Amino acid sequence: MTYPPPPYPQSPYPQQSPYAPGPYPPSSAGRYAGIALCILGGIALLFGGCTGIVAFMFPSLKGNPEFQQQLAALDSQGISPVVVLWILATVFLLYAVIAILLGILLIRRVNIAVVFAMVFVSLVMILHVLNAAGGLIGGEILAAAVALMVACLHGWILHMLIKQMRAPAPLMPAGMPAHPAYHPPQYGQPMQGYYYSGPQPQPPSQPPSQNIAPQQPPSEPPPQ
Repeated sequence: MTYPPPPYPQSPYPQQSPYAPGPYPPSSAGRYAGIALCILGGIALLFGGCTGIVAFMFPSLKGNPEFQQQLAALDSQGISPVVVLWILATVFLLYAVIAILLGILLIRRVNIAVVFAMVFVSLVMILHVLNAAGGLIGGEILAAAVALMVACLHGWILHMLIKQMRAPAPLMPAGMPAHPAYHPPQYGQPMQGYYYSGPQPQPPSQPPSQNIAPQQPPSEPPPQ
């Protein structure tokens, strides 16, 4: 006699299908901020490289009559154009390296990268806001507009980072689900553990061996 298997016990923990999203999926705001930082870092890397090339080729441009008036104005103020170009190239390249590194860490969902990215983006945004204010005071409308646009981009990145910090689920490595998937046993697969009710099912009893000879009925006595 066999007993039917009891129903599966209800677990107090939530279970999910491997094809369905978890109840608290990790936020994608940090990943968007990382992509934006990588794009801005690539642009800064391009600008820094071009500025460095111009600074390297600047001595050969001194003989050009178109730059004579501008160079004379800079020399009268005691400013070396080559030094200014090298400083700009260094600033662009430094920003590019930090932005790309933080962007890659954010895309890979590293927790500590969110804090460092918030500090870095906040400093860059404040610096560009001050540059925009100085450009408006000095009458340089175009430079102020560019600085204000860059400050707005960094403000959006900072907003995404704050949104990531407030997300209910922490950052996790890419490809890892928020909760372990539940895989029910397949049909015919033996259950592990003990049943919660009823005795253990016993294996069916084997039929008697066929080698045993059948018993003969007792013989009747002969008639007298």
